[in-house]
Amino acid sequence: MTTILNTGSDAEMNILDLMKQRTVTDKEISGKIILVGPKGCGKVTVANMLVQGKLLATNRILEESKEEVREGRASLQIVDGRGWIVCVVDEFDDFKVGYSDEAVTARQSLKYVLREGKAKEEWGFNVFCLVLRCDQVLDFAMDWYAQGFRKLFDDAVKRLVLIITDCDSSWIKRHEKIISRNYADFIVVPVQFNYDKNLPNMSSSQCDASLMALDETFARKTFLSEKLGSKRRNQKSVVAPSPEHQQIDFGNSQLPPTYNILIIGQTQSGKSTLVQAFQRYENPNCKLDPSKIGRGSTSCTTEVLRESISTNLPEYHVVNSNTKEPIKLLKHFEKSKESRDRKVTLGIAKTEQNRSTFQIFDTPGLDDTDGSDVSHIRKILEKIMDVGRIHLVIVVVNSQAHFSEGHRKALLTYKNVLSTLGQIMIFLHTKVPVDQQTSKNGGLRETMQERYDIINGIMQSNVPHLTIDNNINESDPARKCLALNRIAEILRLAIFNEPVIVRTMSIHKTEKMIDVDGTVVQHFKDILREKDNTYMALDASYKLRAEIDNVERSIKQLESFIRCHETDELFEIYFNHFNENWRFFYIRDVIVFECPPQPYPINDKKVHSTAVNVLSEQGGVGHDQWTIKFKRRQFENGSFYVRLFTKKCHRFRREISICKTQLNVLNSELESLRQEMEIQAQRLRATNGQAAIEGLSQAMIDELVNTRKKYTRIIHQIDTTTLSWEMFKDLDEVSAYKVTV
Repeated sequence: MTTILNTGSDAEMNILDLMKQRTVTDKEISGKIILVGPKGCGKVTVANMLVQGKLLATNRILEESKEEVREGRASLQIVDGRGWIVCVVDEFDDFKVGYSDEAVTARQSLKYVLREGKAKEEWGFNVFCLVLRCDQVLDFAMDWYAQGFRKLFDDAVKRLVLIITDCDSSWIKRHEKIISRNYADFIVVPVQFNYDKNLPNMSSSQCDASLMALDETFARKTFLSEKLGSKRRNQKSVVAPSPEHQQIDFGNSQLPPTYNILIIGQTQSGKSTLVQAFQRYENPNCKLDPSKIGRGSTSCTTEVLRESISTNLPEYHVVNSNTKEPIKLLKHFEKSKESRDRKVTLGIAKTEQNRSTFQIFDTPGLDDTDGSDVSHIRKILEKIMDVGRIHLVIVVVNSQAHFSEGHRKALLTYKNVLSTLGQIMIFLHTKVPVDQQTSKNGGLRETMQERYDIINGIMQSNVPHLTIDNNINESDPARKCLALNRIAEILRLAIFNEPVIVRTMSIHKTEKMIDVDGTVVQHFKDILREKDNTYMALDASYKLRAEIDNVERSIKQLESFIRCHETDELFEIYFNHFNENWRFFYIRDVIVFECPPQPYPINDKKVHSTAVNVLSEQGGVGHDQWTIKFKRRQFENGSFYVRLFTKKCHRFRREISICKTQLNVLNSELESLRQEMEIQAQRLRATNGQAAIEGLSQAMIDELVNTRKKYTRIIHQIDTTTLSWEMFKDLDEVSAYKVTV
């Protein structure tokens, strides 16, 4: 039975929120909390949470403990003298194979921690925490960690915890079936890291409360397991905090959700001005700083800067100062300047929206990179890496600037390197004067549509486009109202989007990278071909082992594809958007969105809309198609965003079936090759280890085969179109691609 513990909120400290559900008592507690997981899963960060009760993630303290564990001296951290021990154990790098040096060392270290030092009776029972990043949970290979726990320790099944790092409750909800299937008998604890150094640290008493709650949680889990019996093991149970626990006030534990927005674009496009527009939305009366705005061709931003705002997303409006009647802004600006109502006041509408925090990252323009666009992107990603995830990317475009070759190159860089962020990317066209946005100015509408088409062609997708008149010196309440409500729409998009985890995102190679790697791949292929042509003719054993190596690699690729796609994870199959804002328009057309019949069902739908009336809707979740008709409300801004999803196992059903067929063929071929290899091995033993060709011993063949595997592995690693973040960073730091091809 999988028990998923949930705090009922998206607070960044879910694990401590969970553990603090019980009040502090004088009861003395003791035991070992052992954290195990693959490299980069967040073990040390979780350990620091438990040991120090801090929101900050520093590796300094626990790294020393890790070294001592490797050396066999389990000098562990004790929490506030209360008897709890927190230990980080080496990575089980090869749990599946089980006989690698790393796996053996890790298991020996773990057994030493559990069985040596203080007597087991004195230190109480052990708590085993498997730590995985949310993306690692979806990797079926990681299930070997869970199996390894069960095999190593007979009594471990009663006290197993899966800590899923860098995720929130919504992620848990979407993947609950996968977790329940692959991690049965585990207590599941979601943790969303927050590295904001401005947040206060947790107190030691709060950390005590969290550890005590952990103790009682495991006691409750053990009791339930024994009472319910094995017949209930496959059922799911979601344990929520009881009412008395929910009433406990733990200060900063209930933090508002945080959404991260990345602003990119060329110099003088209006990025820094946009940041100040966000600040003005939070407080319309705040004083803005003109010195932060660039002049001419000079950028005011030379490094990545972070600003935060907290808001419940109110809607601004304009009223007549005398009558207090609301003013329709479309009518207001359709009139001539002389006939407009001049006695207007900016007002704010009440909202039921919960308060949210938005972190806005302002970046230098690509013009300031001296041609090193890839290095520039790396520096930006490094700065935002600690926030964990990005909810919205805004590409700022100066509507008054000529669309130059520099614009095109910048967009190509975004498209190639940041393609993973494409699903959360919008284009915001700045410096579009309000007075030119009336329905009478058809020329501006045509010019902007022409620019939209150019950008969509470069990006090879129908990306959302918005416009804004972001004049920070604007004093007209009506003009200010329009800009503020445009900011509100942008912030709502950040909430609507499915966030991208930065550390696990794939970095797509540029054309230059692909050309350089193609040269390297061809070099190693030539070496490999030369060796194969030479030694396959000399020795049949080498030929067989080379064929086995090729088949095994093909099998691994097929198995990897099946693992990644035969899941219940949602996959986007349809996206459409509508932004018929007040500008340009006086006729309200009926808009039709249609997702045609698909060979798989629609499993989920996300919609974000403002100021539209739905006329009809057909299909949707549970069907294979979807259609909607809607219309913008009169004299109001109107927007509609929709995303439709199906499960990966449905979307790639045909491809998975083909892979499984190919896999069966390759497994049969591999079995035949191994049988033939065994026959040759028997013949070789009969000749005392000498091959048929004089001078080519078995040791030489082994060395040749290992060299061949090395070259094959290099080719496989390089001959891809994407890079992991760590690989991308390392290659750029050593200037791997700054060569002439």
